[in-house]
Amino acid sequence: MSRSRPGSPRIVPLTGFFLLAALLLAGFIGVLRIRFESGEIYPHYSTQRSDPLGSKALYQSLDALPSVEVTRNLRSLMSIDHLGEDTALWLCGLSRPSFNSLRAPDDSPVMAAVKEDGCRLIITLNPQVVPEEFDLAEEGETDFEDWWDEREKARKKEDGKKKEDKGEKADGDEKSTGNDEEKEDEESEIEEALGRKLTELLAIEVGTPEHFERPGEGWSPKPGKGFKKLPRAEMPLWRSHLRFEELGPDWKTIALVEKQPVIVERRFGKGTIVLASDSYFASNEALWKKPHPEFLLWLIGDKPRLIFDETIHGTTETGSTMKVIRRYRLHGFFLGLAIFVGLLAWKSGASLTPGSEDLERGLIDENASVAGEDAASGLNRLLRRSVPSKNLLRTCLQVWRESPGQRHRAENEGQRAAIDQIVANHEADPKSLPVTEAFRRITQVLANPDQYRRTNRA
Repeated sequence: MSRSRPGSPRIVPLTGFFLLAALLLAGFIGVLRIRFESGEIYPHYSTQRSDPLGSKALYQSLDALPSVEVTRNLRSLMSIDHLGEDTALWLCGLSRPSFNSLRAPDDSPVMAAVKEDGCRLIITLNPQVVPEEFDLAEEGETDFEDWWDEREKARKKEDGKKKEDKGEKADGDEKSTGNDEEKEDEESEIEEALGRKLTELLAIEVGTPEHFERPGEGWSPKPGKGFKKLPRAEMPLWRSHLRFEELGPDWKTIALVEKQPVIVERRFGKGTIVLASDSYFASNEALWKKPHPEFLLWLIGDKPRLIFDETIHGTTETGSTMKVIRRYRLHGFFLGLAIFVGLLAWKSGASLTPGSEDLERGLIDENASVAGEDAASGLNRLLRRSVPSKNLLRTCLQVWRESPGQRHRAENEGQRAAIDQIVANHEADPKSLPVTEAFRRITQVLANPDQYRRTNRA
C-alpha cells in the first residue's frame, strides 16, 4: 500500500482554494472596473461618464490643452476653495428643479469668489430630452400632443376643484390671507437660514417647459444683440425646450431660439455668470458628431483654470478608509495584514507539523484502533463550543463520562452521587468553591472515595 507525501493531503486542497479565491476576486474587481470606467453609474452630463450622454470627452479634451488646468470638485459648494480671478466653475447638466431651488447664502464661497475675486460661474441646464428609442409616439401607442392636452385638462380640472372648495368656506378670504402670511413667514425664515434663492438674486427665471416641434437635430441659435464674438455658424444646435424669462436689466442675451433667450450672461461684481438652457453640446455624442471648440472656449472665458462640479450629480468626497490608505501609504500594511489573516486561517485548518495519512485518520496500530485527542486538541475543541464558565465543569464531566475509555468502567453509585454533589455546590456558589478546587475534589473521589468521605466528614 503506497503512502502519500506527509502534509500533501491538506496542502493541495488549500492551495486550490486560495487560487480559486484569488481568481474570483480578480474577476470581481475586473467587473467593477469595467462598470466604473463606462460611467453608467453616474448621471447624464457627468464628466466621469463615457457613454453618449456623458461629458468625459470634454473633460479629457480640455485637460489635454497646455493652457488650461482642468479638475473636478467633489466637495460641497459651501466648502469649496481655491476660486479666484483665474478660475471658472462649471455646473454642467443641472436640472431645472435644482436650479430653481439653489440658494445663495451670505457666506457662500462661490458667490463671494464671483463677486469679489472675479471668478466665472457657468451653469448649463439638463435639457431633459427623451431619447428617440423611448419615444412612445414612434410606436403609435401614444401621441405626445394628446398626452400634453390630457395633462393640461387634468391640471385645469384640479385647479377648478380647489377654487370651488375655497368658495364653500364662509371665512375663505380670511383663511386665505392667513395662509399667505404663514407662507411669507416661512419663506422669510428659510431665506434667513439658507439665503435668498439664486433666481431672485440674479433676477432671472426658467420658463415652464413647453411642447415645441424640434426641427431635426435641433434649433439653430441666433446671436443676441451686440454680441458679435461668435458668428451663427459657430453656435451649437439647441435641443432643449427650456427658455429664460423675466430677465433683469443686467443680463445680456448671447443667443436666442425663436426670439427667446437660451444663453445669457451678466456681470456680478468683479466676475461674470453665464447661464445656458442646454447641456447637450457638452456631451460625448455632440462632440463626436460636430464639436464647436470656439463656443466652448468662449464659454469658459479666458480662465486658465476650469473646475467641473460633480456634487450636483451626487458624487461627493468623504473621509473613507481608502482615502486614508492612499494618503498615508498604508498599502503594505494592509497587504501584510491580509497575508497574516490567510496564514492564521490556514493554521486553524491544518497543523504545520509533518504528519501522516494514518495519523490524520486516527489509525495508530495494525488493529486500526482510533487514537484519542491530545490536550491541546481537546482544549481547542472545548473553546470552539463557547461553553459558559459556570457550565464548564459539568460539560467536562459529561464529555469524560461519554468518552470511549470510560464507557467500560462506569462509576459506582457512591462516586457518581459525590461527584454530582461537588458540581452542584460549585454551580450554586462558584466563589466559595472555585472550578479548580471542585476539579481537585472530583479527582480525589475517583482516586480514593473512602479517603474523600473521611476528609469530608472531618
